[in-house]
Amino acid sequence: MTRTDLLFISLLFACLVGFSDCKVSDVHVSDGILDTLPYNLQLKELLGLHNDNNANSSDHKTLLPLNGSDIAGFILAAVGLLIAAGGGIGGGGILVPIYTLVLNFTPKNAIPLANVSVFGGAVANVLLNLSKRHPDVDRPLVDWDLILMMEPLTIAGAIIGATLNKLLPSWLLVILLVVVLSITAHRTLTKGKRMYEKENEARQLLHPVPIEGKDAAFEATAVSECTTGSGLSRLHLHPDLEMEDDEDILGNTNASSKLPLLQEEVTDEKSLRQSMSQLLLDQNLNNTRLNEVLEEERKTPLLVVVSIIVLFAVVVTVNILKGGGGKFSPLGIKCGSLWFWLAQGFMLLWIGIVAFFARVYLMKRTKLKEEVGYQYIEGDIVWNGRATIVYPLICSVAGLCAGMFGVGGGIVKGPLMLAMGVHPLVASATSATMI
Repeated sequence: MTRTDLLFISLLFACLVGFSDCKVSDVHVSDGILDTLPYNLQLKELLGLHNDNNANSSDHKTLLPLNGSDIAGFILAAVGLLIAAGGGIGGGGILVPIYTLVLNFTPKNAIPLANVSVFGGAVANVLLNLSKRHPDVDRPLVDWDLILMMEPLTIAGAIIGATLNKLLPSWLLVILLVVVLSITAHRTLTKGKRMYEKENEARQLLHPVPIEGKDAAFEATAVSECTTGSGLSRLHLHPDLEMEDDEDILGNTNASSKLPLLQEEVTDEKSLRQSMSQLLLDQNLNNTRLNEVLEEERKTPLLVVVSIIVLFAVVVTVNILKGGGGKFSPLGIKCGSLWFWLAQGFMLLWIGIVAFFARVYLMKRTKLKEEVGYQYIEGDIVWNGRATIVYPLICSVAGLCAGMFGVGGGIVKGPLMLAMGVHPLVASATSATMI
């Protein structure tokens, strides 16, 4: 099975799971991105055979039998996820309008449905991008340091946004969604235009500029002599340049008048040798540490990946235990109760702790790279004090949009990374991994 087949099957599964999860009658608004995972999905529900006639049931039809709107919505959703996978934007901004306009879901039901579908697409993106390499250097294509710094506050924003999703009316959610999508679309198109112009300028610099007049004759003579001459090639100087006298070139005067005189003599030879030895030792140590840093970057940082997984696992566990959004709490916690809000606060506190240690870790690595003379390439981010505060705060806004609109944080973080100067391929793969 090829990677393309795997991607298609994953996206197909995402759409089916998403449709089935909202075709059943017990549809409720999600508490957030992490609450939209289909729990205990039964085969009857998947086939649309389950029917619940309680007061809170949805009026939307079941999955089976399919009608024209279902087929059209499925095809459009699959194509939308394919496009989103290439751009690393998640796909919520495409899926929510499709589910609302084509499948006739209400905005409050379309948003969690889009979250479920985006989750399936994100799993496929991670599986495909893990083995890819950076186009310019020998390192993974996914920037895990970027994920470690930006993902915690994205999740925090999603938790807050999910709460706002339940409090705000549907018409206001639609208006805010249009505003967010318009702003991100404008910024992305502007950035793409600038990158296109920059690439065209780079191509023009690669082509030789036509030479005319005496310069052309000189160029032709020089090239001819250098490429077709027999034996030793001669290089003709430009006709406008006058030949200098051999004595001026070779230096017919006393050499002592041309070279600077040594003003002092080193008297302490032992001290000089010690200084040179210490300098060589420091240089060798720096080279060794630099090689260690480069070797670490060639591999996927397991410590960073495990930290992100633990962060996600704790948040998911607390979400399951607290319930909410129509889901039963194993601990009997009721939505809006004191324990419910304590659980919400614990998640935010946990995320803040992880974000703090992530900032300390990345700043230490940046300091180490500066000490060993690490050379950053174009598109690398220097995680200094300012960058470790500003960019995560912007990501919290991306998470807020993800939880409130169900569009996925990638639709904001993708353009953000491009604005930060990240390589487009790295930005796409990293954003898709963070969805």
